[in-house]
Amino acid sequence: MTYTRVQLEVPFSYGDNVVIDQDPSHLRHGRKPYITIDLNVLELPVPDLSTVYGAYLATPELAAQLRQLSGLRERQFTLGLDPQAEELGRFEGREIPELVCFEVIGDFPRDDLALREKVPGLLVSERAWDVIKRFNIGDADVEAYEPNS
Repeated sequence: MTYTRVQLEVPFSYGDNVVIDQDPSHLRHGRKPYITIDLNVLELPVPDLSTVYGAYLATPELAAQLRQLSGLRERQFTLGLDPQAEELGRFEGREIPELVCFEVIGDFPRDDLALREKVPGLLVSERAWDVIKRFNIGDADVEAYEPNS
């Protein structure tokens, strides 16, 4: 199976109530898992697929198609506006977008979506890329993934 490596935009920051599992035995692909996901939007509009440190956020339209792929688990989360940006009026007249949050739990090269330790970005199978490329992924960096390079 051929994979594409996608490094997505990060238009979010952690909210006050985020909780990250600090137990080293729970690391997955070199990343600490979330216990509670609480995020703030830093800028609008948000692409159809974006990320913040291992949490992936998709518009409802894209999320409906991602649910058909392997390697993702849907997560509950809270989303607010960045207080500093809000104070500066950057969100005036705008609303928080409706998004769905996923955690990548897939393994390379078995699943459609995966992460690997020491490999930045999301690894996306051909099948998954055929879905994702039809949506707005902002200024993401996209390249073929060669595991031995």
